[in-house]
Order: sequence, then C-alpha cells, then structure tokens
Amino acid sequence: MGKYTDSLEEKSYVISTDDDDYINELERAAAGFRCFDEALDAFLLEYGYSGEIADVDGKTDYIKQRYKAEQIDIPRNIKKWYSEHKSIERETAFSLCFAFRLNLEETEDFFRRVMLQRCFDCHSMEELIYCYCIRRGYSYRRAQELIQKAPRVKADKISFGGDSLYTFVIEDEVKRFENDSELLDFLDRNKEQFGYNNVSAVMLIRKLWNEISGDETSDEGRLARRERKSLYDAADMEDEAADGTKASLWSVYKQILGLYGDEFSQIDAARTIKPMLRDSRLLNPLAEKAFPDRDGLNKILNGEHISDERVRKMMILLLFYEYWIKLALKRQTYKAEYGDSERCLAHINGHMADVGYPALYYGNPYDWIFLFASKDDYPLVTFREIMREMFYAHGK
Repeated sequence: MGKYTDSLEEKSYVISTDDDDYINELERAAAGFRCFDEALDAFLLEYGYSGEIADVDGKTDYIKQRYKAEQIDIPRNIKKWYSEHKSIERETAFSLCFAFRLNLEETEDFFRRVMLQRCFDCHSMEELIYCYCIRRGYSYRRAQELIQKAPRVKADKISFGGDSLYTFVIEDEVKRFENDSELLDFLDRNKEQFGYNNVSAVMLIRKLWNEISGDETSDEGRLARRERKSLYDAADMEDEAADGTKASLWSVYKQILGLYGDEFSQIDAARTIKPMLRDSRLLNPLAEKAFPDRDGLNKILNGEHISDERVRKMMILLLFYEYWIKLALKRQTYKAEYGDSERCLAHINGHMADVGYPALYYGNPYDWIFLFASKDDYPLVTFREIMREMFYAHGK
C-alpha cells in the first residue's frame, strides 16, 4: 500500500479507546491525512517528475509538458491546485489521466488514491466514453470527438417501476465494443437510460434502508426498531408511536449516528448535523465533505441524481450499521468477537464492488473512521462515541 497508507493503517490499530488521551489522538490522526496536492505530488514522483518536490513552478511546468505532449488543452490555474489545497473537477482529473497516458488500472488507482473518489461512472455518457478510450489506449482528442457525436441527455430521476439499465451491465458492454460505431450505436439505442446514475448503488441503499427502518408488520428486518426495543430504553424516541409504527427517517438517521434522545435535541430544529461537522477537529475536511445527511438520504431513496461521493459515503454508513447491529441483536451485546472485524470489512467491500465502487481505503479520511471503529471491541459504540464527541465539541 505504501508508507503513507501503511502508517494510517498502523494508527487504526495503535489508537485505543482505552487510552485516556484517545480523543486527542483521533484529532491528530484526522489532521494527518494529505491534501489533494500532497497526493498529486506522490503521483508525479511515481510518474517521472525528478525535480524538487517543494518547487511548485517545476511541478506545474512538468504537468504542462505532459499536456502539451498529448495535445490536450492545459487547465487554467494549475498553481492553485497547490495554493488552495483543493481537489480538481472530475473532467480535469480525466484529462490528467490522458495526459499521463494512464491505462485503465492506473486511472482507477489515480481516482482511488489521489481523487478519493469512484473512477468511471458509466451512467454518464462522457465517462463511459473515457472508459472506452482509456481501455483501448485512445487519445483525449479522440474521446472528445466521440463525446461530440454522442446524443445529448439531461439528468432525471430513476424510474423504480420501469426497466433500468444497471451500471454493471453498461460496464460489461464497454468491454465488448469492437469499434467507435458500436459504442455510438449503443449510446443512441439506450440514450434514455443515461439520464440517471447509480442504479445498483441506489437499489442497495433502498434495500438497506428498508431493512433498517421498514414498516413491515413483523419485527424481522426492522433493525432500528429492534435495537430500540431490546438494546436500550427508547422512551425518548419522540416520534415513535406507542403502537410501534415506523419512526421517521430523521429519528432513525440520528439513531444510527448515536445522536438520539433529549440530550441531542438541539439538532432537531434544522434537522441537520452539518454545523457540528463543520470545523470539527475529529473530522478531516475531506471526510466532512458529502458526509451522509438527511437530505442526501431522501434524495437517494427518491432516485434523484446526486454525486457519487454522497452515494458512496451513505452506502458505507448503512452497511456498517447493518452488519454490526445484526450481530448485536443476535448476541444481545454490542461487543465484537474474534474475526468480526475482518468479516465486516469483507461485507462492506464486497457490496461496494458489486455496485461498482472502490473498497475502503486507509488513505481516505472518511473510510478511516469505519476502519478504525471496526477494530475496537465495541465498533458501533465507538463510531457513535466519535459522533457524540463532535456534538459536544460543537456545543462548547
């Protein structure tokens, strides 16, 4: 994995909730993740840059040379990549991959390690064409020519009642295209299927949410209600009726995060946790960005078009909760047993791969929270303690 990710993995083992200073240790860990420009530096060194790593002019000149060599328009304000410490847009990232002549595997690795994002969204015509061209070793110019020939579509909601073209089906089709004509013919025949994205991932999230908070008459599958009923006193779940009807999305969302009860009622007015996440020393800014929220969950459940990052982070949260709460309900304790952590990570990574998303990565500060918590004796409790510490710090 490299020294950087090795050190982050080691921290996930070394920091213990039994340590008196563990909150401060977590704050130091959150501050230790590299920014986009630092990740880009590691990439440049790996792909031929031999100058001083502190020389911004030298690095930007090297990037420009690679663009010129591939006859790609040079992005504006490359120096701001370093001065503002912000990630670049996906379109710019793909052009960079073409400029460095990355193959398919290298492009996927660039998005995972540098962009901290999913690579190709093949429900986007543009990114499907990039996938096709990079797979075949074609130029960025050729990709742009194909994009101009592709039909135009506008973003739309997923139609859950009709036939949907799943992302994995599109990805399989890309591997079979023999020439540009086959690609363009496929896009034209299926253009109505490219107005939405993340079908497989959205279906997984809807399935998980129904399992967690569904309104079936039986308790089986209603994981959140079963937790409230058997693992703690739920008297302060303000909007769950005495007859056991389904709690609101907001209440179940708070419960997953461990922010249920009167103690945390101040977040109820706006029904958002964004203020407490903002500037939290326990949460790296890259983890705070697109952190799962009520609005995002509502949009996903309704099939609305939202970013891959919001979808991915929501999947991780729900898969983590689903895994650990099933064990807790079965054993009537939140305590993990030997081998549970490895099985949890395999569970999450397996589902992520099934819907075309990258596995948990120690270099991603959002992923690291779940990798760390999974190693504790009480993983769900530990995750919730981190969320509560953010709440308490915000209230000071």
